[in-house]
Amino acid sequence: MVEKMSAEQATRTTVETLLDRVKRRRPFHAAGGAQEHQSPFLNGEHTDGRRADEVWSVSRTDILRPPPGYTYEMLLDLFFNARHFVVMDGQAGPEHTHSYRVQVCCRSQALHPQNHVLVGYQEVRERVKQVVKSYNGTLLNDLPIFQKLQPTTENLAGILYRQLNAALADMPLELVSVTVWESPTEGIVFRRVHCPPSSP
Repeated sequence: MVEKMSAEQATRTTVETLLDRVKRRRPFHAAGGAQEHQSPFLNGEHTDGRRADEVWSVSRTDILRPPPGYTYEMLLDLFFNARHFVVMDGQAGPEHTHSYRVQVCCRSQALHPQNHVLVGYQEVRERVKQVVKSYNGTLLNDLPIFQKLQPTTENLAGILYRQLNAALADMPLELVSVTVWESPTEGIVFRRVHCPPSSP
């Protein structure tokens, strides 16, 4: 006769199993990291013929501080709803609403030496939020900046870039671009372009 476990016994068994799994995990080490799951090519040869030690031969310095020509980029998306109308050739179009998607791209040439990240996502997101929330629920035409500019998606992307560049100025990041999507299929990118130095 099979004895049924009480709810308390079942819970205890589950907790003990989880604790046992945690105990068997390898601690994280900054130089290597945890390796709970075994890769199929930790031993022997990789499918392209390389030995395992060749596959995992990656310079720690090249990851934390990539060589020239390589960089890390961070992407963040936020959303806001706003209305606008645009005057084209002297004719005011109808007022209508957009659910705008704002994508921010930042980059850095190096990771934090201890934390191994560019910067915390949440810290960047809060800065971006403070800027973007000023637009939420508004008629863009009523905002001060749009008293002298049309509230087009192009102008909105350029303005947001300038505002966000100022908001992130004290962080170890460079704002690369701001993309504003006015619909799932149509958007504008305002991007900083790095030009090569002119010849002497």
